[in-house]
Amino acid sequence: MSIYINREKYLKLGYIEIENFFSDDQFEHIKKFVDQKIRENNNKSFFLTSNTNSDIDFFFKKNLTINQKIETVIKQFNFVKIDENNSETYKVLRVLKKSRIKKESRAFHFDSHLLTILVPIYIPNREGSENGHLMMSPKLRAETKNIFKNVFQKLFYQNKILCQLTKYAWFRKKINLEKIILKPKSIFIFNGFTNLHGNLEIFEEDTRATLLIHAYDLFKNSKLVNFNRNMKIFLEKRIIKKNKNYG
Repeated sequence: MSIYINREKYLKLGYIEIENFFSDDQFEHIKKFVDQKIRENNNKSFFLTSNTNSDIDFFFKKNLTINQKIETVIKQFNFVKIDENNSETYKVLRVLKKSRIKKESRAFHFDSHLLTILVPIYIPNREGSENGHLMMSPKLRAETKNIFKNVFQKLFYQNKILCQLTKYAWFRKKINLEKIILKPKSIFIFNGFTNLHGNLEIFEEDTRATLLIHAYDLFKNSKLVNFNRNMKIFLEKRIIKKNKNYG
């Protein structure tokens, strides 16, 4: 399976898009899986991780051509590897619908992974709405394996005041915050560690669904990072339980 990645372009920009990455049939399989999970959550916002929900990994094992395509892309990014044992993926299915939409908008953040593959599944296209478009400030920080520097940078850039400042053009220009319109069937690849990113607001009755595939975790063995991730997983379980219990 041949998939061309322009390494020079990626290293220069910090991101790259591959349009029409999935065939119509492959994309329909992805949508059916997501639709099922939306129904299970009574059409409310939720997120699932591969660490706690075996259905995500099972989906990829069942749909080998989709899995092989993703693995082929990841292998081409071997130039960002930290070590040979650090290429396992961490997957997150994130759906915004009705509940939590306002809270999840402009929640700008950095990842702990050097590679993020974003698969847009449902992206709103409503006139007069921000439609949950991706906002990204490429290469806002440098890569580091210093956990304390990482925590300080995340606390500084991910605070609510800074996130609200992104509504102003002068601030967006200052941090080079770009609007990126995601296209279903395509994939968007970026360095989640160096690139500050988050989504804009969406209309409450619309649905924004994305699948995120992370690889090359800089802090794979960090107790602090794993504790933070486990807290998010705990929240994930509470949200899903509430969605299913109260409809």
